[in-house]
Amino acid sequence: CSSDLGGKSRLLEATIQEHNSVGIPFIAAAGNSAGDNDRLPTYPACYDLPNILAVAATDSTDTLADFSNIGAKSVDLGAPGVEVISSVADSDTSYASYSGTSMATPHVAGSVTLLRAQYPTKSMIDILAAITGNTDPLPSLAGKCVTGGRLNVAKAMAALGSGGGGGGGTSPGLPLNNSLAAAWSLSASLFSSTVELGAEC
Repeated sequence: CSSDLGGKSRLLEATIQEHNSVGIPFIAAAGNSAGDNDRLPTYPACYDLPNILAVAATDSTDTLADFSNIGAKSVDLGAPGVEVISSVADSDTSYASYSGTSMATPHVAGSVTLLRAQYPTKSMIDILAAITGNTDPLPSLAGKCVTGGRLNVAKAMAALGSGGGGGGGTSPGLPLNNSLAAAWSLSASLFSSTVELGAEC
């Protein structure tokens, strides 16, 4: 989810919990108010659910973006989110540059989907652990997010390939069929799409 919706929503929390129960991740933007989510939670990033990864924004010099929210306990990792080129709705060939944790979030969601496609028998927990356990440590993120690092999908891919990143295995009780894989991939894509929802993005 690339929007900071502010306060809690029981319906949204229940929906994310339901996705967790079937092994579907939820990748959320940390927010753009330069705040500390540990002190002043923003949602959906701060729901205490194991399938959520909350993402801060970094720039091209691996520095924490000045607008990005942080959280030593509530924000998981950083990803590029400053002056990111994105397609826009003007036409099929239009592009523009945007900044925000909403631009960092799709990097992580795309990485989750890539890892799932490469390793379809790995569980959601394995894949999320591979991502958070194989970031590049950055001084600018030290003490400001759980991992203290920026996304490195190549390292996460290598960790899963060597049997690391969460111990391997499959999600208990889940049939790893094409329908589930498609739903898993679609969910990651939908929840990371940059959508204006009348909130800070």
